[in-house]
Amino acid sequence: MSHREPAGYEQHRGDIRFQPPPLLPLLGVDIEPEVLLIRWDFISVDVPETVDWFLIGIQREGSIREAECATRRSTPITVFDPDTRIALTRSGRRYVLVGPPGNQEPRVMDHWRGTVRRFAIPADEWSVVTAQALSGQLPPTITAGAAPVE
Repeated sequence: MSHREPAGYEQHRGDIRFQPPPLLPLLGVDIEPEVLLIRWDFISVDVPETVDWFLIGIQREGSIREAECATRRSTPITVFDPDTRIALTRSGRRYVLVGPPGNQEPRVMDHWRGTVRRFAIPADEWSVVTAQALSGQLPPTITAGAAPVE
């Protein structure tokens, strides 16, 4: 019987290193209107003439795709309620934040660093702003309060 490494790992020169699970194709908002995130954080990106905030985290089992290990990045947040921890994004998707923040969970930050490389976001133009979001210190691009239910 041969030894097999757990899914998500590969053997490389005698060392075992983590290989993140493949990205799943995104489903439309009409198919997946709500995503539950665990180990989440808020990211601020300074873009010309404005600031956009995004959510990053791990999609929790219970969402339509039941992909506990799938990392997610939202489109820019438009509405956030710090009391309920529910956000609405520019795409119209609702994100429900479950449990405590991820405190920059390594797998989630790896996903974010991939976004940074893909869109060539300079290091000085993004930051983690989870504490500000939870205390209600939101930028003008985000409306504070309950996300509308459709």
